[in-house]
Amino acid sequence: MTKKLFGKLAAMLMMLIMSTAVFAQQGYEPIRGMGVEAKPVNNSGICLACYNGNMNPVVDASLDNSVNMGNFASLISGNGISVKNNNTTYPAGYITGFNVDLGTSFITIDLLSSLRISTYKNGVLQETTTSSTLLSVPAFGGSKNRIFLHFKTSKEFDEVRLYQTNVLSVFSAMNVYYAFAFDPTKVPTDNNGICDDIIAGSGVDGNVSGSSSFLAPLSYVQNKENIGDGNKNSFGKIVLPIGLLGSYSVGVLDKNQVYPAGNRTGFVIEPDDQGKLLSAEFLKNITIETYLFGQLQDSRQLSDGGGLINIKVLGYGSGKQKVTLTTTKPFNEVRLKITQTVGFNLGALKVYYAFEEPISCECDDKIQTSGSAVPGNIVTGSNWTSGPGFLGLILAKMTSPEAIVDNNPSNYATATVPAASIFSIFSAFATVSSNSVLPANTMAGFTVEKAGNLLGVSVLENITVTLYNGNSVTDTFTSSGSLISGNFFTTNSNKFYVGGKATKPFNRMKITFNSGTAIRIPQSYYIYNAFASKDDDNDGVPNCFDRCPGGDDSIDNNGNGIPDCAEGCTVVMISRQH
Repeated sequence: MTKKLFGKLAAMLMMLIMSTAVFAQQGYEPIRGMGVEAKPVNNSGICLACYNGNMNPVVDASLDNSVNMGNFASLISGNGISVKNNNTTYPAGYITGFNVDLGTSFITIDLLSSLRISTYKNGVLQETTTSSTLLSVPAFGGSKNRIFLHFKTSKEFDEVRLYQTNVLSVFSAMNVYYAFAFDPTKVPTDNNGICDDIIAGSGVDGNVSGSSSFLAPLSYVQNKENIGDGNKNSFGKIVLPIGLLGSYSVGVLDKNQVYPAGNRTGFVIEPDDQGKLLSAEFLKNITIETYLFGQLQDSRQLSDGGGLINIKVLGYGSGKQKVTLTTTKPFNEVRLKITQTVGFNLGALKVYYAFEEPISCECDDKIQTSGSAVPGNIVTGSNWTSGPGFLGLILAKMTSPEAIVDNNPSNYATATVPAASIFSIFSAFATVSSNSVLPANTMAGFTVEKAGNLLGVSVLENITVTLYNGNSVTDTFTSSGSLISGNFFTTNSNKFYVGGKATKPFNRMKITFNSGTAIRIPQSYYIYNAFASKDDDNDGVPNCFDRCPGGDDSIDNNGNGIPDCAEGCTVVMISRQH
């Protein structure tokens, strides 16, 4: 009996030690516990007479209790709050600050410029933020949105204060939840190598940010909490009315870990108007940004470099898209920023979730003569692959079709179609066959690049992808029907892909380029490869990424990158602390 009791006590002690060790490494760690006290302050120091409320909620055990600054007896210049740890001196290099919200008001540039955070040691001022060193996460807070106000210290301290430098009525609405201090070098780095690793869980906060030109409820985010809830099928929605100019963003902040440089990160989105998926105007109005403890790390406009980048269809048979950047610096926050300019109307944009993953996360799904998971070849014959033209005339033609199935991803075939007003009846086409019959639910298509100019939505009107079983047509995908289009993860490139989800078994796939009805000059397209991604359980996740064959891969409540149906223990949850 004694031995069993000792064993249980030892196990409980070990769990406590592990939990304490993990907690000690978390970011944004609250200043609380024995010897911690909170007091009201003004420019002259502690001012017990200027506050008529209880300060204990700032230092108690609940992170959801708060002190409302409107309880000050008078809003004289300098009123604020102090949190002091009488038992600990924090080293230089720590990040410190406060977790706050403004109720139904906005955090604006004017408000931030009126706030200061100062550190003290033994009652002596150490350093004070300026308008350029006071950072907030997010930059501007939306309605009822808790944010972190902080800065990185250069001197030791045992006390941190937040106060205003002038009288602003909005400051009276500020709720202060807790002060925090942590060593940024001790926050663990997540480098698990998991593809489509959702950034979600209990350690992840969602945030909303808007420029000062936006006024609620003209622009808003519906169901913001869905973006970080761990369900890849739920979504929040950014709504921007016609004619409203400015910027708006949504983001997720991981308080407990940092993600490494060199990985991809971004969001899964779906525009309300599917015609905008390949619109240059749409892409130039979207930016992905990463931050580390409030400091901007990387920023990329989706159309920079003169071409479409970073778009890839995620959900087969849906309009879901991945928008990404490849990071050059570590980060713990990623934001999706929408800028609505003159002449452009976003409307509404669904935002499903944020993710990060290695840049090597691609399926080996190309149809090639060798070196691929799907062996195949070009189908010859005048009905299957068009020829190189006639006497050099500008007619429809296909040159170097064998490049589509070789094992060099940089090689390509060239399809040329004439101007519509001259030879509209002609088309260029190529057909690839698989050595085996591919099943229904396979996502099949071609990687293509439009030569000469930026791709527009209208180009899809000129492309058809057809699937066959032998000589019999099984599926036809057109822009007016079920043609799915998207963009590979490439930089400074117009590469995109077209295709569809097979409804029946097939072993041949044909791409056809027509001259179209409005094209006045000959057009060329480069075809790099054909691909076929199997999805045996029809859950929208290709076999190469499927962690739950026969199950739902979209649910990952703890955000550790492993779908809930594929894990049966809590060890991973403890290690990630989501």
